[in-house]
Amino acid sequence: MPALGDGGERSLPAAWLRAGAEEYRRPEFRSVVERLVARRKEPLPALPAATSVHLAPSGVAVMRSGWEREAAYLFLNYGTHDSFHTHRATLDFELYAHGAPLAMDAGIGRTYDDPLYLTWYVTAKAHNMLVVDDANVDRATARGRDVFWHSDPRLDVFAATHNGYAKSHGVTHRRAIAFLKPEVFVVFDTCSAEADGHTLSWYFHSPTDLVVQPGGRVASATGPGVLLAAASPEQLTGVRKGKGMCSLAELGGSREIDWVALDKPARRGDDNRFVVLMLPFAKTAPQVAFTAAPSPPGTACVTLRRGDRTDTPVFGSGTALTLLDGRLVTDGQFAWLRMQDGAWQGKVVNGEVLTWEGRAVKAMD
Repeated sequence: MPALGDGGERSLPAAWLRAGAEEYRRPEFRSVVERLVARRKEPLPALPAATSVHLAPSGVAVMRSGWEREAAYLFLNYGTHDSFHTHRATLDFELYAHGAPLAMDAGIGRTYDDPLYLTWYVTAKAHNMLVVDDANVDRATARGRDVFWHSDPRLDVFAATHNGYAKSHGVTHRRAIAFLKPEVFVVFDTCSAEADGHTLSWYFHSPTDLVVQPGGRVASATGPGVLLAAASPEQLTGVRKGKGMCSLAELGGSREIDWVALDKPARRGDDNRFVVLMLPFAKTAPQVAFTAAPSPPGTACVTLRRGDRTDTPVFGSGTALTLLDGRLVTDGQFAWLRMQDGAWQGKVVNGEVLTWEGRAVKAMD
């Protein structure tokens, strides 16, 4: 159970989940329980048709690569309400893969009397989100709006904007996350600022032991772990320590966990951006090249090279964009170009055009 507000991070008893499947007559839920909790390997009755889901009334999106225990899973919260049990957070996420938690928020402490409850656990900076001047968002205006969601067997994309810092700091924030299944997550944050001077911070809390690498990268020392790479390496300001509280058996109790910070000073206008790769791995961090190309404000075009594969995701505007010195053209709200085995394939979401060097790109299988 992901740590949403005061709910905290915990494992639900399998008996509860089985009882729920029976009560609501949902055999596919029972199959999920047997696969993920009981770890049964043999074929199971019908699993849910979809692995990813957008729960708009709750303000939650879930991205998942499959129903295996080792599947990659990202939980994103954008539904902050101004009520007692909500934390000062929005557009925050948690990440799991290879059967292990890789990014978690801080939880809620031991009790509401914990001296760190108000000063740390509920604060914005204790969550995996973009924070302005380490201040808390205004919960009354922090719920995500202008939400975009796309999901298919190969790709998930989520985006939303919040005004939780608009009144206090003059900053509006939009976060987009693309999941190139089964393992690549790219996070694109862009902010509009009314004035220079505020500090924008991109925070990532992990129970793994993180090591700073050259070139604006951080990776878990051992697997299962995660590689983080910033398209703007100068934004990485280091790894700090933050208090975490979790009831999961392997992480039970309160302890310090690693806390990555990417920072940049806000500049007046609408082109304050972070573009970050999150790549889970089972044993050792992979060798990758992750770079960003020039693009208009509010958009991003990045290239990820791994071995003989090159992925180019584009966070577009829904109007025609010409990128990479004119070689790439797309009118999609999101586009994904892949080169492998000498051939180009691609996907375009909410658009019709995706060309490379003047030729239409074959639709991805």
